[in-house]
Amino acid sequence: MTLPNMQHMTVDEYFAWAERNPGRYELHRGEVYKKLPQAVGHTMAKGAIYAALFAAAPACERPCHVLGDGITVRIDETTAYEPDTLVYCEQKLPNSAIEVPNPAVVVEVLSPWVLQIDPRSSSPVIFACRASLII
Repeated sequence: MTLPNMQHMTVDEYFAWAERNPGRYELHRGEVYKKLPQAVGHTMAKGAIYAALFAAAPACERPCHVLGDGITVRIDETTAYEPDTLVYCEQKLPNSAIEVPNPAVVVEVLSPWVLQIDPRSSSPVIFACRASLII
């Protein structure tokens, strides 16, 4: 759901705005979207994926870290998403980080309900990473 009366923003402007506006949001082509509530099935699917990736991470050739939703991936200057799960490798980010700059894997679980409501769902999202999984 797009927020009314919002000006077009860059990702950096969005981060500053989000600090002053509690809630869960994403930025798509400069427009702020409120994140919708999630159904039990959606939450169970993303939890299972997170658990599987977390269990697999120690076997990676280099240090990899798995994060659940709530962290942002910048796609371009005016688009930033919070995927359901992601993996990034190499140096561990500081606990205060709100953005993962180069994820190795991004997972987004789509539900039929969200597909009907979310206007972004009509075109597939290509995340700026080495692999993405849309379920």
